[in-house]
Amino acid sequence: MTAADLCEELRISSGAVSSAVKRLIPTGMIEHVPAPGSRRDHYRFREHAWATLMSSQNEILAVMGDAAAEGIKEAGADSVAGRRLHEMQDFSAFTWREMTALIDHWREQYDAGRWQQPPVPFTGSDQRQGRSGPRLRRCRKRPCAASVWVTT
Repeated sequence: MTAADLCEELRISSGAVSSAVKRLIPTGMIEHVPAPGSRRDHYRFREHAWATLMSSQNEILAVMGDAAAEGIKEAGADSVAGRRLHEMQDFSAFTWREMTALIDHWREQYDAGRWQQPPVPFTGSDQRQGRSGPRLRRCRKRPCAASVWVTT
């Protein structure tokens, strides 16, 4: 689709389309598509766009792991800060490894046509507000910095 097509289809301004395209191309969600004979830019939603977006988060995890390693060297492994940074490094490595495997598994299942949508769509915000699906409650069994939700 061209930018003009997007404006017409979505009923939004050309400025909104331009801004959205500028933000979505670097994330890997959309891409330029060659259109022989046309001087206009053409765009399309990339295949595996969601997996590509999530894969880009692995770059952040790698930076976190590297930053933690540098911090451990400076603070010392046995210091309070060093122990916290070690947990950050371990978490980053674990999440990177698991996310990579999860995305690979998703692509394999989806491409093979074996992915089946769950009967109840998962919407985290809906569930936290008690609107649908399993009830969630805040986990208070262990201290944590972030909110943790568990299914009940």
